[in-house]
Amino acid sequence: MEATLFRLVLALKQKCFATEIKIQDERSLTPAEFHGLLTIDGQIVSSGDFAKNIGLSASRASRVGTSLMKKGLIDIIHDQNDRRVIKLRLTKKGAGLKKTIENDLARCEKKILSSLPEAEQIRVTQALKHLINAM
Repeated sequence: MEATLFRLVLALKQKCFATEIKIQDERSLTPAEFHGLLTIDGQIVSSGDFAKNIGLSASRASRVGTSLMKKGLIDIIHDQNDRRVIKLRLTKKGAGLKKTIENDLARCEKKILSSLPEAEQIRVTQALKHLINAM
């Protein structure tokens, strides 16, 4: 079978997905919780932005947020003026777990790139960015 661009991207995706699943399992997170945790920065995020960032409906994102809150990873904040407005922020525990996950992902990236000379690492990264923008 010829190594087409699509097949190469698919193979890379499968390898990255395997790493992602391993991290999720080690941290007892569902895929949606994993992605949700990574989308919340050090700031407060609206529930609408949270849903958009993880690519889920508002009701499904709300369930993910509730699950993360029950695990002590985020706080859910209701606006004092309008209780319908909900915001999310990482707890100390959530920020620590997010940092651990980011370190896991960085180690995986380092492993991938370490097999390439530095100039090639830059070219590969730029090419991937270009492909993503082309989509």
